[in-house]
Amino acid sequence: MCVRTTGNFICGLARQWICYHDSQAIVIKNTDGVKIGYVPRADNLIFSRLMDAGKLLFGRISYKEMMGKWLKIDIKIYLHES
Repeated sequence: MCVRTTGNFICGLARQWICYHDSQAIVIKNTDGVKIGYVPRADNLIFSRLMDAGKLLFGRISYKEMMGKWLKIDIKIYLHES
């Protein structure tokens, strides 16, 4: 889920357990819980292992741009330690 904070959006990340294309898939969700994209496969191995170990990760949208019909979203991923 995305939450607006001073100029940025914080997004929820969730593992997608059933994905035929990528067994380490991580979904990016907006405030309504709707999927807005995925963490790229090239970047998701370590993040998925952290999430599988019970760590809480969240994303912060740092940049977005329309590329033809697609909206490209760049996010930075953070580990929440309590």
